[in-house]
Amino acid sequence: MKPLVRRWTEEDLQKLRVLMSQGASAARCSAALNRSASSVKKAARQLGGELAGVRELKAQRREMLEREERSLRPGQRRNDGSFV
Repeated sequence: MKPLVRRWTEEDLQKLRVLMSQGASAARCSAALNRSASSVKKAARQLGGELAGVRELKAQRREMLEREERSLRPGQRRNDGSFV
């Protein structure tokens, strides 16, 4: 029978620290560590950090792309190869 609680090893915690420093979402961390998102969020809080939600990360990415778009001159290429 499978145990109900899987203990966090030091290796797991180190992987979580690295993912947190890279700005990973709870969903990405949970997939990488093969754990539930709630378990990963709880461990992150215990380490003194906070994981960004998927919506927050998408909003940041969208804002960054909009800033890049505004900084391009007419006729300049975007990152995807298309022109402004």
